[in-house]
Amino acid sequence: MTALVLYDHLQAARRLGGELIARTGDFAPAVDFLVKRDETHGFISNHLATAAAALLMWDRMHGDTKARNKAVSLIDRIVGRQSAEGWFDEYGGADPGYQTLCMTHLAEAAQMLDSPKLWLALERACDFLAHFAHPDGSFGGIYGSRATRIYYPAGMELLAARFSSARALAEWMRPAIARKAAVTLAAIDAPNLSPVFNNYCEALLNAGHLMETLPSTPAPEGRHIFPDAGLVVDRGAHHYSIISTRKSVIYHWRDGKLDICDSGLVLSDDRRQVLTSQGSKDTAVEMLDNKIILHGTLAKRSVPTPNPYNFLVLRFLTLSIMRIPWMNGFIKTMIARLLVQAGGSSGARFRRTVTLGMDLSVSDDWEPRELKKVSLDRPFSAIHMASSGYWQRSDTELRPK
Repeated sequence: MTALVLYDHLQAARRLGGELIARTGDFAPAVDFLVKRDETHGFISNHLATAAAALLMWDRMHGDTKARNKAVSLIDRIVGRQSAEGWFDEYGGADPGYQTLCMTHLAEAAQMLDSPKLWLALERACDFLAHFAHPDGSFGGIYGSRATRIYYPAGMELLAARFSSARALAEWMRPAIARKAAVTLAAIDAPNLSPVFNNYCEALLNAGHLMETLPSTPAPEGRHIFPDAGLVVDRGAHHYSIISTRKSVIYHWRDGKLDICDSGLVLSDDRRQVLTSQGSKDTAVEMLDNKIILHGTLAKRSVPTPNPYNFLVLRFLTLSIMRIPWMNGFIKTMIARLLVQAGGSSGARFRRTVTLGMDLSVSDDWEPRELKKVSLDRPFSAIHMASSGYWQRSDTELRPK
């Protein structure tokens, strides 16, 4: 949060100039905090990238070597954890939605540092992201490690002049945003409105001209397998499919319209314990011609909901022992595990067979057979994650499986 607030204020001062540049000296304590402290409850690339961009802007304004060195160190950590497939680490996996935010700040950092290593990392990242702009104009989804489907436009606009995949993605998403096919400002809640609004402003300041004609999607046709991310993308002339082999989640479009949004297998036992394939840690994958076979152990899942009691407890902790750095990190790690990770193996097993193609089909089996399949009236995510539930136009047309 410190990094985000600092970044937005410094960006505003940089754009408006004048006396505001001099007054940014008031943020020195926030800079000192970012230089000395690290995030320990998970590896979250977009958080680190925000801090790096803010520290580099501060260095540009005030000539602070310590801030610059810390920014370079953060960027080295992000790039060092980048998958060869092009994605940046978000809680141990690929999340296209948050990657667009991460790349906004990395693109700004690249402009300030002009680092060949960082430019190369961004090029690979653009090529990866191009696969997750959907035919109906939506972007990202439950299949990501953080289940976000928000597209931050500034990063691709900043990179469009340098990389063809960034330009294709930027040009594809502009009209999608205009018709609210993707998550837009109209759907953002109050706590996140300012940073998303600022990202849109930055995108507008860097936007080029649209091409006269656009492809059906920015991704090349064919089957693209990302084993590290646990994602398979299958694009044909009239269909587009994305399968998460980690979560057993399936998205499928026919003729540009979302036809299937399958959130994974969800079952319950006689004690009404929810079991889901989304949290399975041992899912095995078999690829046989046009079939993907997924089998593994169903995970128990129960996400606690906020109530006055746990809110007051958390508030008390933030005002007391969480002011101690190591205790703060320990408690945040516990909370992150509770909200992001599944609740353990159930012993029950599942098998999903996905037949790819325009008429994609899914066949499920599980043991013990006494488990009851839960009927879903809307897509769901088995984790709690900020920025993952915003509305988009396709929600009114969705028919989950």
